[in-house]
Amino acid sequence: MTDAGQLISQRDAKLSTIDANPELTEEAKEARKAAVRETYQREYEEGRAKERARIEKKLESTKSAMYGLSLDIGSSKAESAQVYAAFRNAWFDVVFQTEGDGLRNAGETLSGMLEQATRIGDELMASAIYHRALDLGQNAVIEAYHAAHPEAARKYQRYQEAKAEYDNSRDLVTQLFAAQERRVFS
Repeated sequence: MTDAGQLISQRDAKLSTIDANPELTEEAKEARKAAVRETYQREYEEGRAKERARIEKKLESTKSAMYGLSLDIGSSKAESAQVYAAFRNAWFDVVFQTEGDGLRNAGETLSGMLEQATRIGDELMASAIYHRALDLGQNAVIEAYHAAHPEAARKYQRYQEAKAEYDNSRDLVTQLFAAQERRVFS
C-alpha cells in the first residue's frame, strides 16, 4: 500500500497544478479536481483493503500453523488420516476432562495430563492438551509445552505477533485515524 501521506502529497500536487492552469475555467478546474480526488480516494481505499486482507491472511496462516499437527513428510494420505483420527480421540479425552465442572480446575487437570503424556512419550495427547490449553488460555500449560517443543513456541510467538497486528488494526485509535485519513481524501 502506498503511504497515505504520499498519496495526499501526490493528490495535492495535482490539485495545485490544476488550480495554477490559467487556461481552465473555474468550472473545468472543479470538475478535474473532483476527478483527481475520486481517483486518489479509490486508490487509498484499495490500499487499505489490501492491507486488511494481508493482516487477516497472516493471522489465519499463523493460527493454522500453531494448531497444525506435525506429520512426517513421507506420510501417505491413509497414514495422515490415522494420525488425525488418533488426535481426535485424544482431543475428545482432553475436552471431556476439562469441560463442565472440570473447567474450574482445567489448568491443574491439563498440567497433570501433560506431565503424564510427556512421561510416556504420547506426543498426540500432548498436542491435544496443548491445543486445549491454547483455547482456554492456560499459560502455565502452554509454557510447559513450549519448554519441550521449541518449534511450537516459535509458531505461538508468530501467531501472537500477527494477533497483535490484527488487534492494533482494529482498535479505536486506529479506526479514528483511518476515518480522519478518509476525510482528508474526500
